[in-house]
Amino acid sequence: MTRRWRAVLVTVALLAAALTATSTTSAASALARSTSTIAAASVASSKSGSCDSHGAPQVFAGWPEQIREYDFAACSGFGPGASYSADVYATMDPAVDWALIGHLRPQESGRSTLLRGSFYVQYCSLPGGSDLPGADFRYKLVVNKPAHYEFPFQYTLPDDKTPPVLSVGSTPPHGSKVHPGEVIKVHITATEPTDRGPQEGIQDIQLLGPDGLVDSAQYGNHPKACDVSRLTKTFTTTYTVPNNPPPVIRLTAVAHDFANNESATLSADFYTGDVWTGTAHIVYHITRPPLCPSTNVVDSTFNLVVGANGAVTGTITSVSHATSCGAPSTNGPYTLPQFGQVSGGKFHLTDLVVDLHDETVVPISSSGTTATASITGGPYHEGGTTSTWTGTIKLTEG
Repeated sequence: MTRRWRAVLVTVALLAAALTATSTTSAASALARSTSTIAAASVASSKSGSCDSHGAPQVFAGWPEQIREYDFAACSGFGPGASYSADVYATMDPAVDWALIGHLRPQESGRSTLLRGSFYVQYCSLPGGSDLPGADFRYKLVVNKPAHYEFPFQYTLPDDKTPPVLSVGSTPPHGSKVHPGEVIKVHITATEPTDRGPQEGIQDIQLLGPDGLVDSAQYGNHPKACDVSRLTKTFTTTYTVPNNPPPVIRLTAVAHDFANNESATLSADFYTGDVWTGTAHIVYHITRPPLCPSTNVVDSTFNLVVGANGAVTGTITSVSHATSCGAPSTNGPYTLPQFGQVSGGKFHLTDLVVDLHDETVVPISSSGTTATASITGGPYHEGGTTSTWTGTIKLTEG
């Protein structure tokens, strides 16, 4: 495995006790911490000298994954003529074996001798190797001379809490007009974001349509450690446009990983009817004594689809600008569903905008590609408030 987040940097040092209080605190406080489980360190001594550890190590874990050991220990009393050697071992399963990952170098420091070394280790290269969340990475410092000491430590890879990321493509592309019987080919790629930590892997990818699940791919019941292919999966499937389809067919992709994190969905719309776009400009005049009269100008844009049976579905997005005695204000944009029916060469739109309660009729021109109308309404009374409005609507096919 060569992914950087599976590399572990282990810096092991046996330092003088005087350095412990200053170096450990300053180095570790500047770094984010993660929880580690510390096995009991063996402490040995002799008549001529001793080694001791100084509390739990401070472990820094960042992404790409690194583990830096900031715990310090001190060895002293062996005399200037003592010979020193020490090794570092690591494993993912101590019942299987330990791998030698490097040798420590002795360095004199006052009355103590320091043993130092830095090593990059790939999880999957170790005995019992695993890059899965929850796996235990273990390492130990073993002093061989002038006497035998072992200091074992353990770090648990954090849980996978990050959902997969999707990319989707289709033939024909999103926004195309399709016909009954036409086949839409969909490509969905789900990827685990390894820059966010250890990942379980992709468990399934689903394609949803107007009537629910269209098709899905399953990738097993359990992730396999050190299997790079589990981190990215591509699913290719098709959707056939049914007879008597809705005006808009929305296909939606979603994926899950083995930790049951669900991706954000990605959707694509395909039109089976005629697409119309347009604008509306409507001015409201409102009086509500004794308050100041106000004016509200609403500008809207339409995205509509007319089905084979004349049913209109789509959206209207509006922005309103209000003025009164005080400072002017702006609200929006806000998007609402828009419904209606085309019959007799006219758009019959309902609930077009706020306070326009009657159906709005927009005649289609003789060319059949545009529809325009002027609006005049009111006075509309509600309590002490009176409203009137004027405006225009223009729709264009295509």
